[in-house]
Amino acid sequence: MKKSGYLVETKAGKLGRTIHGKGIINGKIPVYVATKLSEEKYGIRIPLEFSETAILCDPKTLKKIGFID
Repeated sequence: MKKSGYLVETKAGKLGRTIHGKGIINGKIPVYVATKLSEEKYGIRIPLEFSETAILCDPKTLKKIGFID
C-alpha cells in the first residue's frame, strides 16, 4: 500500500502526517502525530517517526508544510 500524503501542522502546533488513501471521516482528516523529531538544525525539526493511531482534525485548521511520497 502506498503511503503518500502531506506533512502538516495542527492548530495546536503538533507536527504530523496524513495518508491520501485514508480519506475523510465525518468531515475530518486523520493525522498521525510525530512521536520522534530530529534535532533542530537551521530552525527546522524533521519528523522521524509517527504514531500508529490518528487524531481527527478539521481540514481548515491544518497547515500543509510538505509532501510525503
